[in-house]
Amino acid sequence: MRRGAHRPHHPGPSPQITASLDDPGQVVIDLPFRSRGASVVAVLRAVVGGHRLLLGNPNLSPEFTGMLDCLRQAGWRAYLGEDTLAVEPPAL
Repeated sequence: MRRGAHRPHHPGPSPQITASLDDPGQVVIDLPFRSRGASVVAVLRAVVGGHRLLLGNPNLSPEFTGMLDCLRQAGWRAYLGEDTLAVEPPAL
């Protein structure tokens, strides 16, 4: 490919997002890979919306786990396993 030429964009797999009909306050997202940015965005959107989140294939980087520690200090519950993250708003 010559210098400066445009490369076609081939998007990878997209995340699967589900809002529970039984519990509209919970959102379930299964990420196709451990994206730090997508993990951060999913958690922050849940926090802003006050929703519970179940995130599949979360990022496990120190930056991401540090953000979860900050949320815990603010009263949020965050349970991080090898393949799943569950985030819940503070109890009222």
